[in-house]
Amino acid sequence: MLPQWERGKGVLCLGHTAWSRLFSKPVITACLILWVISLGLTASCRGPVTPQTASASTTQPDVELFYFGEDLLNPSNSGDVVLMCVVCNRGDSPVPANSLQLRCLALSGLDYTSGDITPLLPALAPHQFVVYRWRLAPTGEGPMLAAAILQSAQTPAGCVPAVLQIASTAPPSLQAPPHFGAPLPTQKAPAAGVDQRGAWIGANRVGLRLVRTQDGRPLLLLTTRNGSEWQMAGIVWPLFRVCSAEDAIKPWWHAFYWEDTRVQSTKTSATLTLIGSVGRLWRAEMSFTVQPNTTAVACALRLVARANLRVHALQLPRLFIPNTFSPPPANGTPLVLTQDDPSPLGQTPLIAAYHYGFVTSGIVASVAPLANLQWECHQGSAADVSIIAPEWKANGDDPLVLAKASLVVNFRLFTLAPSLTISDALRFQTP
Repeated sequence: MLPQWERGKGVLCLGHTAWSRLFSKPVITACLILWVISLGLTASCRGPVTPQTASASTTQPDVELFYFGEDLLNPSNSGDVVLMCVVCNRGDSPVPANSLQLRCLALSGLDYTSGDITPLLPALAPHQFVVYRWRLAPTGEGPMLAAAILQSAQTPAGCVPAVLQIASTAPPSLQAPPHFGAPLPTQKAPAAGVDQRGAWIGANRVGLRLVRTQDGRPLLLLTTRNGSEWQMAGIVWPLFRVCSAEDAIKPWWHAFYWEDTRVQSTKTSATLTLIGSVGRLWRAEMSFTVQPNTTAVACALRLVARANLRVHALQLPRLFIPNTFSPPPANGTPLVLTQDDPSPLGQTPLIAAYHYGFVTSGIVASVAPLANLQWECHQGSAADVSIIAPEWKANGDDPLVLAKASLVVNFRLFTLAPSLTISDALRFQTP
């Protein structure tokens, strides 16, 4: 069953020529458009339509629109807009082929070029991903607005399919494959700084660039040094989220908004701290610390509750790893991300990584920050992109955090080059 907190959200506003257009007032117009669409869809049938499963099992697959936005790994250089949508089966039951349908809607300022914009989902095993891309052309008329809608494919005759989920993620657009784009230390001594785009931190083997989006959310670019060259190792979006609520209220996801920055450097380490809030319920600080001659970044997230809160899940950085910068087809063709064969990492909990070419990148987490939270990580890999999506999730009753109490989550991001095997990830011990 689709999580209720993921339904009925907003739309994607695409700023193809300037980031400031991404989060402008036309989003309100688009939300109204989608609201009218959803009213029409639900009014067309006497009751909601749910996906039909092929088996007699009562367990419903938990399907999520995992990502929707411009393709950050393969941005278009032709003036067109390439949208990427990632759908994930988060549950423990398979999704039958053709039971769900995805729709890409160009609401304003965009026109379809070619390809299937209403594809049926293929069969998805538990914790498996499928990726769709569409190429759209700007019309020059009005703001560029688009939406992705996940709906049931089994619909009684004469009824419009019920909307199950609307995507809402809107990262900044990048006009070229992302790069570090910041001064890097020329010596082994680590350094950090703040500039007009956001902030950066690096040492002689690893670097982070944090880009501030128009609405205040940070996008993270992870790079590693391979010989004398700096190489893109991954894009993190979102940085983190918290699924929580006050007692007796159903929890929902809260995003982190970046408000201030603190930098500290010594001869042996540099620390960059982002200060902000997570919805109205949490104050938050997230720090990144680098040291010379290591490719690991020590990360610490500190949350302070503003009320007595139940915590359902803590989403750690979602890492998109580019396997190649060769542009994939953008015609709505599904690309199912295969699950990795068993590897040495499977015997080591709290570590998730991918190896491609001569680079191994990933994340290693500390022990559970609260009792009753368990580690859960969704991973997938295709020809052009790999995804690591770790989180701590409540196992049973959601743990309680009292007002003004602190919740600390420690983990490490790492990227290693040159690396010949994914087993290199085992070098990074749990913090």
